[in-house]
Amino acid sequence: MQAETDLKQLLDRIRYLEENRRYVQNALETVLSVGDFQEDVSRQPDPGHILEKAQKRIRDLIPFQATALYLVDETSSNFVLAACQPDHFRKRMRQKVETLIDKGFFAWALGEKKGVLIDSEDLSVQFFLHVIATRSRTRGMFVGLFSGRRHQIPEASNALLSIILLNTANALEDLELYRLLRRRNKILETRNEQLTREINERIVAEKALKKGIEYFQLHSGLATELIKAPAARFDQAIELALKRMVEFFGVDRGTIAYWPGGEGDVRDLYCWKRAGIKPYHMIDSYHKCTYLINILLKGRVFAFSSIDELLPQARVEKEYYMKEGIRSGVRVPLDIEGTILGVLILDCCQGEKPWTDEEVQQIQFLGQTFTYALHRKYNEKRLRENEDKLRAIFDNVNDEIVYMDSEGTILEVNKQVENIFGYKPEEVIGKNIMDIQFIRPKEKDTLAALYSDLISGNLNNLAELSAIRKDGKKISIEASTRLIKQEGRIKNILVVVRDITERKKLEDRLRQAQKMEAIGALSGGVAHDLNNILSGVVSYPELLLMNLSEDSPMRKPILTIKKSGEKAASIVNDLLTLARRGVVVSEVVNLNDVVREYLESPEHEKLKFYHPQVEIHTDFETDLPNILGSPVHLSKTVMNLISNAAEAISEQGDIFISTRKHFLEKPLKSYNRIEKGVYAALTVSDTGEGISSEDLKRIFEPFYSKKVMGRSGTGLGMAVVWGTVKDHKGYIDLESREGKGTSITLYFPVTGKKHVRDQSVFSVEEVRGSGESVLVVDDVEEQRTIASELLQELGYSVASVSSGEQAIDYVRNNKPDLLVLDMIMDPGMNGLETYRRILELNPCQKAIIASGFSKTEHVKEAQRLGAGNYVKKPYTLEQLGKAVKNELKKAPHTNLRVKNAPITR
Repeated sequence: MQAETDLKQLLDRIRYLEENRRYVQNALETVLSVGDFQEDVSRQPDPGHILEKAQKRIRDLIPFQATALYLVDETSSNFVLAACQPDHFRKRMRQKVETLIDKGFFAWALGEKKGVLIDSEDLSVQFFLHVIATRSRTRGMFVGLFSGRRHQIPEASNALLSIILLNTANALEDLELYRLLRRRNKILETRNEQLTREINERIVAEKALKKGIEYFQLHSGLATELIKAPAARFDQAIELALKRMVEFFGVDRGTIAYWPGGEGDVRDLYCWKRAGIKPYHMIDSYHKCTYLINILLKGRVFAFSSIDELLPQARVEKEYYMKEGIRSGVRVPLDIEGTILGVLILDCCQGEKPWTDEEVQQIQFLGQTFTYALHRKYNEKRLRENEDKLRAIFDNVNDEIVYMDSEGTILEVNKQVENIFGYKPEEVIGKNIMDIQFIRPKEKDTLAALYSDLISGNLNNLAELSAIRKDGKKISIEASTRLIKQEGRIKNILVVVRDITERKKLEDRLRQAQKMEAIGALSGGVAHDLNNILSGVVSYPELLLMNLSEDSPMRKPILTIKKSGEKAASIVNDLLTLARRGVVVSEVVNLNDVVREYLESPEHEKLKFYHPQVEIHTDFETDLPNILGSPVHLSKTVMNLISNAAEAISEQGDIFISTRKHFLEKPLKSYNRIEKGVYAALTVSDTGEGISSEDLKRIFEPFYSKKVMGRSGTGLGMAVVWGTVKDHKGYIDLESREGKGTSITLYFPVTGKKHVRDQSVFSVEEVRGSGESVLVVDDVEEQRTIASELLQELGYSVASVSSGEQAIDYVRNNKPDLLVLDMIMDPGMNGLETYRRILELNPCQKAIIASGFSKTEHVKEAQRLGAGNYVKKPYTLEQLGKAVKNELKKAPHTNLRVKNAPITR
């Protein structure tokens, strides 16, 4: 439509010009002498040339002072000075034009349609003004202004000037129309060419569009299929996608070699081929194709239309392709963020195929689709493996893991909730933690406060709580919490709950053991000092009684002193047992005999006297195995158990004593582990008041007693039981219910050794000496005196010294038959070092060891060096006499180890 409009305007202008040409033809004939206006417009070079010729003709006609020709812009109506002669009149002529416009002369001249003469203000100058409006130039005008002296411009020349100016305007108009026509023709030619090109391009584009649509369908279809393919069908989906690629690009085989994680070792190889084409073969020497590998590692595509076009650097690749029958192909790297995960391979084996840039780019895009799909499959597989691993950890960790929202609603919980609290996971998931009976009702306010402190960040993330199982059993738990925040706000709460019930018990037992150890150390030191003090009370009565007649009135008070000393010594032995320094478990003992002997003892008769309301029942297993133990301590243990049972019965009641053989294979409730095997068990049960839970926790503490003050009890009884059982490598099982009674069972490991009872009766004559020399070595004067007097009473020749150094000096100058050597002497050498040094002087030196402590490692080391029996203070005539007599009877020995034996202090 625009072309038709432009053509119509062009024809109108041509008709106007034709009319104008006929109009001026006559006028031109009158001015032929002035110049030739009939020129081919196509030969006019530019408007300036036309204006220059017009000014020349005007000046040839009339010698004006100045001439100025103006063109009026057709859009802005601004005046443009096109030509001015002479040039220095430009400014003056421009000012004159502005004046003439202001005074209306331009409108007048335009209305006259011819040139007009205008006088200047001083009448000295006259101007010729001709304004020509042209139809072909919208709002366009051609203006001629000429300046000359008054009467210089003849009236007859006006028409000629008008003709020249009109001819000039028409020439300019013709030139413009010619140029416009040329431009229009050029536009039409260009548009025609463009239209032809667009038609051809449209045909090509339609073909490309069709191919593009097919490619888009291929690309989107492959992406959809690979995304939706389940793990079980993923390999099949990859091969189907390769089939569609092979068919779309017209090749013979498509292959994907994939090595997840960028390790370089091909893990998955996918291939689809046309009939008659062999599968892709990843040769072992493929890694030698360095040219191809370097291109792929740079993320670039390697495409070749013919193996003949391969560069010399690709010699290895060319040989490989020729061997495999590959004639052209494309290799696209499969990369994720610069990491090469594999390669997409398309091969033509039946002919060559020229690859376009577009096809290579399309294959590269499809390669990215395969990359994302394979990477997603690999990540999903790893994710499943990690999820399975985390689920296995989550379900099998020993702690309960609770995952809650910020309001405390349980979203996830592992299986340990059943082991710790007795609830199945499905019973608690979806419920608020405050609505589940994890915590005793009286502690719910405490839990709510803890929860509030946790949310506000005022609580340590580790807390210990008392909890309750579904079955009502009380347990202790440790809760570790973590707040999971998102954008600064609490989103979830992770709680790890650990059952620390056993740990708390172990901690209690550890504290108890540490307490026992501390009290034992104190008791051992006290016992040592008391034994030294009691030596005079226990030993001297024996010496006095030996020299008193049977009817002496002093015998009874001295016997009383002796029994009191022995009773005090017994308490000291309890302290040593508590310190675990006085138990030698080396004798073969039968528990049945130990219990029977106690039931026949004066101590038991005394117990029955104080507790006549108690009836004792026994049930002994006939073939009870023997144990290795200390009869004295076992007897004391039996006495303590029966005496405690009797004390617990305030009215009529019963005590049941039984023994049995028992096989232990599971830990008892107070022990985490035990040595499996056969044990001799002693059970003492009563129908008394029972023991409260608070007292039960402290029952084995030394000096803790609930007995009647002043009647019995030192607070050491159950502590001695505990220490004795531990020294015998046994176990204690205690059950008690308030108002129902108590049952205590002791388990002792059995031995296959036979028990031989000692039926002999002590006689002083059996231990008398024959004047043998004995050296007493002790740092305490009272102990030296007591030992010396007892030995002298038995017929020995006795000397004494107060230190190890003095003993060495004595042996260096004398040869005593026997040493009675105190083990602990302070200051100076102890008994072990003293004996070691004496053996260097006399390797055959005999000795017995004495101590207020139990048989320590120092004592055992001295015995390994050759020392004889160990004698525990306070001394008794029988104990000391037997030890000395037995050692003197032994044959002399030579200890060759003394030189290399270590010194232990």
